[in-house]
Amino acid sequence: MPHYWLRVTLPISEGSRYFIAHQYREAIPFYRKAFEIEKSTPTLDKNLWRVLIDNLSTAYGITHDLSGAREALTYGVTKDPDYPRFYYNLARITAEKGDLPDTENYLKLAFERRENLIPGETMPASTTPSRHSSCKGNFVNSLLRSTVRPNSPLLLRDFGARTLWAV
Repeated sequence: MPHYWLRVTLPISEGSRYFIAHQYREAIPFYRKAFEIEKSTPTLDKNLWRVLIDNLSTAYGITHDLSGAREALTYGVTKDPDYPRFYYNLARITAEKGDLPDTENYLKLAFERRENLIPGETMPASTTPSRHSSCKGNFVNSLLRSTVRPNSPLLLRDFGARTLWAV
């Protein structure tokens, strides 16, 4: 196994140890290190890279560092514009800030790309077409209501095996 690949996977592994234990603040420096290495020397396969960006942004979001979450997600979108979770998490950030138009736009982009999820991931039930057509209505309103309350166990309860910002 090449040395450069280990340089990025070891911090991901250590960050994940903290992440799984719900120690999100402690996970950030490890994920951040892997993120910086990966930006300069990309070595990860697409799905592991997606998980790195997703987990880093989630850890930032849970610890209320929305600018850190946005930075990671924006970078993710520039490198992988077809991955729906990046848009979904951006919707969570804009909802936290009370920005309904951007929240609706990001949810629409996430839903349009739902076929690009990592195998085994699913979109939240609340974003199915019957409850989410044109990204308006009950889901967006509940997203906005629940994200502005601290420690809300909202929304994107689950995108498969990993729980998102609900703690």
